[in-house]
Amino acid sequence: MAGTNGGRERVPDWVWNLHADPRCRVEVGREKYAAVALFLEGEAYQTHWDRLVAEHPIYQTARDLVERHVPLVVLHPAKE
Repeated sequence: MAGTNGGRERVPDWVWNLHADPRCRVEVGREKYAAVALFLEGEAYQTHWDRLVAEHPIYQTARDLVERHVPLVVLHPAKE
């Protein structure tokens, strides 16, 4: 997940929520599961960002509109 907030300067609320508590619930269609958020940094950040932008160039467009760091979050399934 990329915290672009559609190219707005304001960091999305879900980013602050996951910083406060990285445990969350994921719902994709009918599938639901517990997960833990991991904020990417350094080389992992760049690798994931490059892959994301290659598949969805709109993320680079949104990132170019802001001066702040755009967080990247990976959700890992967690034991319930």
